[in-house]
Amino acid sequence: MIQSPLGMKEARTKLKARRLEIGFTQRDVATYANIKLPVYQHYESGNRKLANANYKTIKAIARALVCPITDII
Repeated sequence: MIQSPLGMKEARTKLKARRLEIGFTQRDVATYANIKLPVYQHYESGNRKLANANYKTIKAIARALVCPITDII
């Protein structure tokens, strides 16, 4: 588990803000990160904490969002 300096609400807001900034849908992020759409939706909605995901998943989402990991957790 990675320690997140952001609160859960702020982390999910950053995920959505970054996704919209680059013009991606949730499906786009999930596809590029090679994760299932519902999994990404849970992270963005706050039903799951991204900081509790494994490093590979966090890194893949950051890569899909074209940003450093520290911008999203």
